[in-house]
Order: sequence, then structure tokens, then C-alpha cells
Amino acid sequence: MAKAPHYHLDDPRMPVREAAGTILHALCDQAAAEAPGVLGGNDVEAVHDMRVALRRLRSAIETFADWYEGGDFRTFERAARRLRKRLGTVRDADVLLERLRPVLAAAGPDEAAGIAYVVAELERRRADGLVRIAPAFAKFDRARTAV
Repeated sequence: MAKAPHYHLDDPRMPVREAAGTILHALCDQAAAEAPGVLGGNDVEAVHDMRVALRRLRSAIETFADWYEGGDFRTFERAARRLRKRLGTVRDADVLLERLRPVLAAAGPDEAAGIAYVVAELERRRADGLVRIAPAFAKFDRARTAV
């Protein structure tokens, strides 16, 4: 599981907006570090870890939104939300596939065809979801300059 980054907030007199920027940047960097594994398509742990980083980022955005104004920050917030949703589709399929593949392997002849159909459908949805992640990540990566 992805560990929370260290934020390097060593000066207690640091202005809130500067501290917020440090935290938001660290969380964006943590999410971006998982991009190669996610975009490669086969690393289910990278998908999970990027989602964890983006959930932490969502909390930080909610906490510090009052210190940011303007459309650029809102664009960043929307891009992060869109990426989180795209990852959710893939992660949901990963979790279900992890549970269904052993069931399929142990299924009798009467059950195997139905379970195989569901597995194939989940694999298709996962693949479709992965295709949508790359453009969502690109928008997120561009938008994070707002913080």
C-alpha cells in the first residue's frame, strides 16, 4: 500500500498557502509516480496506489480550497476527480477479477460458461477503462501546475 509522503513542513511560521502547496505537490507527485505502472496496464497495485494518493489529494484539496481562487484550481480539482473516477472503474474490475478467477477455475461445467462470460466482460471493461486513463492523467498532469 502507498505510504503517505513526507511533506517537509519544517518551519511552523510557514504561510498556510505555502504549506498547502507543499502538501498538494507531494500528493500529486505520489500519484504521478504510479503512472508508468498504471499506464502499462498490468500493474493492479499501481492502480490501487494511485487511487490512494488521489483520495489523499482529494482530502487535501477540500482542506485547502479556501486558500486557492480561480478557475485554474477548479480545473485541477476536476481533473483529479476525473482521473479518480477512471481509476475506480479499473480498480473495481481488478477486485472482481481477483475474486472470480479462482471461482471459474473451480466451477463445474454448468457454471463455467456463465462465470467465464462475466470474467471476459470485466476484462473488457478494465481494458476500456485503461484506455480512458491516459488522457485523464495527461489533463491532471497539466492542471497540477495550478498549485
